[in-house]
Amino acid sequence: MPHSFRLFPSDSGGGPPEPDCLENVMFASHLDGANGSTTVINDGDPANSGSFNGAATIDTADSKFGTSSGFIASGVTNPNEESLSTNNMNYHSGVTTLTAELWFKFTGSISDTDAGGILNIGGNSIQVFKSDNGGASELRVNAGGSSVNIGAYPVGIWTHLAVTVSDTQTMFWVDGVLKYTKSTSFSWTQVDVFFGRNSGTEFGGYIDELIVTDEVKYTANFTPPTQPYTICP
Repeated sequence: MPHSFRLFPSDSGGGPPEPDCLENVMFASHLDGANGSTTVINDGDPANSGSFNGAATIDTADSKFGTSSGFIASGVTNPNEESLSTNNMNYHSGVTTLTAELWFKFTGSISDTDAGGILNIGGNSIQVFKSDNGGASELRVNAGGSSVNIGAYPVGIWTHLAVTVSDTQTMFWVDGVLKYTKSTSFSWTQVDVFFGRNSGTEFGGYIDELIVTDEVKYTANFTPPTQPYTICP
C-alpha cells in the first residue's frame, strides 16, 4: 500500500496542509513513558524498531508534547554511544525517498565541542550537528559532501527539524522553513536513522515526536506541527 496522509482541508500557515494522520510510517515515537525507562514504542511499521543507546532514556522533566521526551546526554559514556537509533529499515514498495523529522531542545553547554549532534541518516550520508566556528556555534548540515552553515545553533528552545530526501535532492527544514537544498542521489535499499547524535558528537538535551516516513512529506515552507502526530487506523 503506498504511503499517504489524510489532510485537513486548509492550513492558515501556508504551504501544504498539516497531516491529520499518517499512514505507512516506517518509524514514529512520541517517546512516552515513565521517567528513566529505556523502552521505545514504535507506532510505525512493526517490522522496524528503535532503541536507546548508552545512558539515553525517557525523561519527564521536559517535552514538546505529552508528559515525556527522550534525553540524550553528551559525553556520559563513550563517544557516539548516547542516541536513539532505528534498525536498518526496509522501504515500502521499494521506494528510496525519505522524510525524517523531530523536535529537539539543546540544554547542554554551547561550548562543549562533543555536544550538539542532532541527526545522522544512512551511515553518515546525511548529518545535522553543531559546529563552533570562531566562537560562534553554527547549525550545520551535510548531505554527501562538505558541511554547510544554515544558521545559529538553537539553545534552550524547542525547534522542529525535518530532512526530506528525494531521488535527486536532500532538503533541510528548520521550524518549517527551507534552509538548504543539495543535489543528491542515494541508492539505499535499507536505511538507519540516529536521533541525538552525529558521527562524532552526542546531543545534550531533549528530543520528541520522532517520525520517519518513506516519501517526501514537505515540498514548500510549512507550519510545524501544533499537536502530537496521529497514526491512521
